Amino acid sequence: IQPPTITKQSVKNYIVDPRDNIIIECEAQGNPHPTFTWTRNGKFYNVAKDPKVSFRRRAGTLVIDIYGGGRPEDYEGEYQCFARNQHGTALSNKILLQVSRSPLWPKENLDPVVVNEGASLILQCNPPPGLPPPVIFWMSSCKWERLVCVFQLLDCEDI
Repeated sequence: IQPPTITKQSVKNYIVDPRDNIIIECEAQGNPHPTFTWTRNGKFYNVAKDPKVSFRRRAGTLVIDIYGGGRPEDYEGEYQCFARNQHGTALSNKILLQVSRSPLWPKENLDPVVVNEGASLILQCNPPPGLPPPVIFWMSSCKWERLVCVFQLLDCEDI
């Protein structure tokens, strides 16, 4: 005789790749084995009503079939798993599911800038928004033998 306890769950801020099936983890133990239900945005989520969503066997883990033509954006929201048996209920963390949005940054052809050695140079950095926020770094491809390349990781806020 044991009330349920959550043994595995997805992270609280869960950002998923829009090209992959979505898997929202929820596993629990208890005696007898718990049954699982979910809420989405604070309301009961009826998994049986959506043919693209299924449970993993003997777990509360949700599998959302994106490969079969689902739109991942339709599943964004706050999820919470409930594991129940006759001795109690265990709740997962609230899991905020968001779909990654890669930034679209158009290629730019910039005119060469001549700078004296040791002089300062400011390069503009205006990245497009993305989820998660993009990590920005500067690169240079050097083709002249006498040119010394220095690669430095920069954050746009450091400029």
